[in-house]
Amino acid sequence: MNPGYGLGTSDMMAAEPALGIDKAETPAALLNRANRAYAARSIDDAKRLYQTLLETDAHVGWAYFGIGRVLRDQDDFEGAMRAFEAAIHADGSFFWAHYELVDLMVRQKAPAELLGSVLAALCELRFEQLRPPHVHRLEHASTILWEAGHFAEAVLLLERLADDPALSELGIVRIVERSGNATYRARAASRLIALPPTRDFAFRVLGNYFHETGNVAMETRCLEQLAAVAPSDFQTHFGLARALARNGDKQALATLRTKERKFTPQQRTFVELVVRLEEGNGAAALSAFRSMARLFDEAPLFPGIRLCYMLAADAKPDTRDEVLSILRAFHPSSHDVALVEMNVCIEQQDLAKALDVFDTRLASITPRPMNVTLAEMDLRAHLQQTDRACAIADALLASEEVTQPAFRNIVRVFSEAGRHADVVALALRHIATETVPDILSIVVRSARKADGLRAVFAALPTEASLRNNAQQLTYEALIEDIAATGDTGVIDALDQAGLSEDRLHRIESRLGQVRRRAGQRPGEQVVFLCADADYLIPAMVAVTSAGMSNMEMLRRTPFAILADAGETLDRARDAAKAISRRLGMSLEVFDATNIVTSSETLNARYGFFTGGQSLSLAAYYRIFFAEYLAGEGKFDKALYIDSDVVVRHGLDKVFEVPSDQPLLARPEVDRVEVNNAVRALGLQGRYFNSGVLRFDYRHPDTRKCLAEAIRCATDPTAVRLFQDQCALNLGFQLKHDDLPVSFNHFHVPRQADADLEEQRSAVVVHYIDRPKPWDSLYRRNAREWFGWYNLVNGIIAVDG
Repeated sequence: MNPGYGLGTSDMMAAEPALGIDKAETPAALLNRANRAYAARSIDDAKRLYQTLLETDAHVGWAYFGIGRVLRDQDDFEGAMRAFEAAIHADGSFFWAHYELVDLMVRQKAPAELLGSVLAALCELRFEQLRPPHVHRLEHASTILWEAGHFAEAVLLLERLADDPALSELGIVRIVERSGNATYRARAASRLIALPPTRDFAFRVLGNYFHETGNVAMETRCLEQLAAVAPSDFQTHFGLARALARNGDKQALATLRTKERKFTPQQRTFVELVVRLEEGNGAAALSAFRSMARLFDEAPLFPGIRLCYMLAADAKPDTRDEVLSILRAFHPSSHDVALVEMNVCIEQQDLAKALDVFDTRLASITPRPMNVTLAEMDLRAHLQQTDRACAIADALLASEEVTQPAFRNIVRVFSEAGRHADVVALALRHIATETVPDILSIVVRSARKADGLRAVFAALPTEASLRNNAQQLTYEALIEDIAATGDTGVIDALDQAGLSEDRLHRIESRLGQVRRRAGQRPGEQVVFLCADADYLIPAMVAVTSAGMSNMEMLRRTPFAILADAGETLDRARDAAKAISRRLGMSLEVFDATNIVTSSETLNARYGFFTGGQSLSLAAYYRIFFAEYLAGEGKFDKALYIDSDVVVRHGLDKVFEVPSDQPLLARPEVDRVEVNNAVRALGLQGRYFNSGVLRFDYRHPDTRKCLAEAIRCATDPTAVRLFQDQCALNLGFQLKHDDLPVSFNHFHVPRQADADLEEQRSAVVVHYIDRPKPWDSLYRRNAREWFGWYNLVNGIIAVDG
């Protein structure tokens, strides 16, 4: 029964039907009469009727509740509290009894600890419909707890009131500031922005929230509001400068610098350091860091650490070591500096030294800080001790100490261990505040393997204004992936999803795809590719772009594709028949099982922290197919091209490049891992990329070099950091010349603008690294690739 409750009102609901008690008046009727007497302010009559009702042993909770209200109105607060406690004892889910008890405790200034326990019990109940006075009184109770430092209990109550329109701006701000629930925080932040806020501290809290979640535009907006009212506040000035730098707003930064004279030279230099770090300008940040150390005898710890990692990423180990040396001098006992040293050792593949740094400077720390625990997990992973790394991750999960950095490390370790369902489960709790694109990419890949795409999509912030850049990329990638499954709900809502034109173009292309595949004829020169099921369509894109862009060479140059047996081979031959007929070219498909030997010894594993990815065995096929074509004796030269390329006009010129060596290949980019591979293999000469290779079959050493490459590829004891590429480098050691860059232009997902200009003159655009242009996680315009993709699909569809 719920007769209804309105504080001091007469709008009671009808009582329940009579229970058949053999008295002149049933308990239900008696309760109704008592409530009416109380509403009419006949306090004594109401009290007598409630006491009479108790004698019937029916509606005990409401009887005690009524007596409690009467005693409260008579200023007998202790008696009222006992009555409300009795009502709760009779019915633990009696919301209004809990509410009145809380209200009385606030009036009586009860200790915060006791009030917090009563409020916690209230928060476990289903909340009744509240009126503004009820909300205001409960919010006052939360304020008492807040001011006493009981933030968890205070915020728990505010979360229960989060959607009530009567909740004050202060209450909403406190949810954003202290709630541990990402959904409540996001909803409160959205509501606060819509108000808009009237208090300065609300903008400060919002700015911190948007900084934490990576929403730079909203963070900047909040900080601009703060700066307008507090122009001399250094922290506000610093936060705004940092946000503008992250947002790339150089004009606003220049304007802000004109207002810096009110701050000290040391403060201005510090701002310059952080701004340059946010802009990714390592050289300028290094200059500011040196000035801090030389002029002000200060080396800011965390900006310095960030600078170390930036210089390492820019392949500037000497200057990185300089900064690390300064940090050691200013912070000799810092665990964070020790972590940098350990990571430097890992980067240099000196894992023994990394372990020594950990054992001597970090392992004995008690209690162990979170970043040290994460460092050990990272180190165990790099040492290939996956089980130990996972055990550390599981212990963190069991202790519920999963901070955002911990979440990122655990995701990487679980993904590498193949625990994709665990990655998805973890992501559902933390994705709403994640800001790192690479981590979210791993989450998406695990979601694909664990059938969790829709769950991850639902966990993202629903409002575009609350999604940071990384979340927006993931949001669009998930929409594309889900749409590609034929989900009509997602497809029908594409126009309302706020997607870019390029993303819509990608989705339309994928929805119209028809998968099939490829055929060849002899000649003096041949172009060949290799593909498994995943790379079959990309291989057709490469062949079609090469053929359509170089029609004049098709008359004398056959194309060949080596494909996996079974369904892949059948689809390849069907597609090859359609493409060769349309382009008038020779395109032949070969069965890999007839050409690739010792496939059981090929190693498809490479590198740690690749998000659980592994190399396709088809990457090795190029070596076996090159040897097979050489043995056929039909060709003078052969050109191998990877499947992840687009080919433009001028491909025939690659056969005219002069060389007295058996192979032409482009040198790899000079980076740490490549240098490590050279050292590990004991190579002489330059290490080359295997994405585009021109073989000269007339050279007497070609067959011998290919045989050595095959031996290396099939030797289970051989060191091969980059697998098939290492085998080729070993086989053709000192037996290759540089291939002109235009025939193997490296296009990376994070391409610099200058490199994009250089790409305009490329003949072969090679999409190295992950993600590939056909992957929904790809972050750049992929129109060129998808233009060829659409053509391939159209050709296959018409032929089919």
